[in-house]
Amino acid sequence: MCNELKYYSELAHEILSSETQYQSNKDIISILFKNNNTINFESVVKNRITIIDSNYSTQMSKRLYGIDELTKAISVYSDSILRTETTKFLNRPNEASIISSLFLKEYGIDKSGKPFGKAISLISKYIYFLNDGNFPIYDSLALDSYKLLKKNSLITTINKINEDNYFNCLKQLNIATNINNYEKLDNLLWLLGKLSKGSFAVLMTKKKYENLVEDLSAQLKNIESKQKDNLIRQHIKEIYQTSDFFSDNQKTFFDFVFRLNRNK
Repeated sequence: MCNELKYYSELAHEILSSETQYQSNKDIISILFKNNNTINFESVVKNRITIIDSNYSTQMSKRLYGIDELTKAISVYSDSILRTETTKFLNRPNEASIISSLFLKEYGIDKSGKPFGKAISLISKYIYFLNDGNFPIYDSLALDSYKLLKKNSLITTINKINEDNYFNCLKQLNIATNINNYEKLDNLLWLLGKLSKGSFAVLMTKKKYENLVEDLSAQLKNIESKQKDNLIRQHIKEIYQTSDFFSDNQKTFFDFVFRLNRNK
């Protein structure tokens, strides 16, 4: 397990660090965390949250007053304080802390005036960028990938991952695999999750993607989005080994993805 997942985490990092849409979006967000203007710090925090929410589709903007409430909660703490608190949280993710209190709060309301819920995914992404990638991102792709790796016996813990133990599970996985790098671990889980769902466009330019789906144009008409993803995934599975659409690194990672999803 250790050597295999460490290898694929490094491969995922190489793939995503190349000229991809993923890297471009990440660079845009990272620049925002170079600005820690203390005079108007609340506006700085709000701008960061808004851009992260837009790029990652965490849908905080759909909550009434959600972004404003989260902004106020985070901007109470300076960047340096939150970085210190991040270290404390990662050392003891199950203990009460400033980070865990941010995760536990609810932000915004729905149209009927009821609390909308927590914002763990968005907050984890904020902390990830604040710490230059040294924090595990909480999202559905990572959860699905973790479960897929466990299903294939690449994770051997008996515990089922959930919201309450998520960060501890990823901490243990980071250590057990010798990855010891939350950014590379996130790259592995994110890319595995994306490709397992058939979302390959993230690895291609618009032109490449158009060429890829050209032969499928008739079949892609009048079917739902999930069916389109499945059709594209199956098409890529059939042609990727001999196609010049993909790099050698991508093909190797595809081997890994299709092996784990061999029953699909």
